[in-house]
Amino acid sequence: MNINSVFPRDNLVPIITPLLSNDTIDTNAINQLLNFHITYMETRALWVCGGIGLFFDLSDQQRLQVVDAFVQANQLYGNKLKIFAGATSETATSTLENIKKMKEMGGVDGIFVAPLYFLSNDDDDEVRSFFKSARKMIGPNYPLILYNNPDFVRAVSFKEEVASKNFQPDVLQELKGTVSAVKDSSCNPTLFQQYTSTGIPVYTGEEGRLIDCLTKYGAHGCVAGLGNISPTCVQITRLLHTTNGNSPPPDDAEKMELLSEKLKKECSAYWGIVHAHPDKKPVVVMAALLLDCLVQAGVLEDGSSTTSMENDFLTEKDRMMMKEAGLIPKTK
Repeated sequence: MNINSVFPRDNLVPIITPLLSNDTIDTNAINQLLNFHITYMETRALWVCGGIGLFFDLSDQQRLQVVDAFVQANQLYGNKLKIFAGATSETATSTLENIKKMKEMGGVDGIFVAPLYFLSNDDDDEVRSFFKSARKMIGPNYPLILYNNPDFVRAVSFKEEVASKNFQPDVLQELKGTVSAVKDSSCNPTLFQQYTSTGIPVYTGEEGRLIDCLTKYGAHGCVAGLGNISPTCVQITRLLHTTNGNSPPPDDAEKMELLSEKLKKECSAYWGIVHAHPDKKPVVVMAALLLDCLVQAGVLEDGSSTTSMENDFLTEKDRMMMKEAGLIPKTK
């Protein structure tokens, strides 16, 4: 397996999931999103049905429909994007069934799962067994990605709390060859480095530490939600990839400095708004915010939705912060 061709050193954009008012999948909006990402965002890969895609608010039927809709839209545009699909469900059995069906669809370049959403971290044997079953089902070479996110943990163990909410590095090391890559949203630099030390490609889900993750901690790339509305994370990841994580040459140093300042400004607005709504799940705020920016930009129609849960909590102050940070995409 050529790691860099299968897993690009890039931002695998964790795309929102557009829904109609009756909670069915908005395929027209998905087509519009694909066009927008190909034409304006420099995007090369999508992370479909993940946290920002609010997978936890969808049924298995909807999850399969979402992935299929993105695959179909990608085909309309000549398969210009890699599609990584989320198969996480409420049980190991239903997750394995989703994995099987998503692979059989065709057009899916890799499948990711958040195992601690449906398995207990107390039982390492159960975790190993799940991944070995998944690997046997999809064959030896098909990309299977571990999604580590402590926000999506069903069963907290009796171990130390932080450790119990994250996939254990020693188990990951044992699963090398079974797990093809990792996306880590732990916001824990020590844990991130333990993951990268396994030699398995690791993507960071943390925009605020993107540059450090790429230059200091061995990140292969990122899965950054800001990529829904800004190409900054894509541009930084590609620029640092061309320098093998080292400081860019003088010709690119100024560009890197400008991108770094831009990312700081974007993260300050984005995360400032997330923290301003502590009564909401962070990913729900993120999804609503990203959708709102896309509607303001005219990419999606007013009235589009991302979840059956109430999402009209954004304020005019929130919208002004995003606008001042330059996060309303320009499409003209």
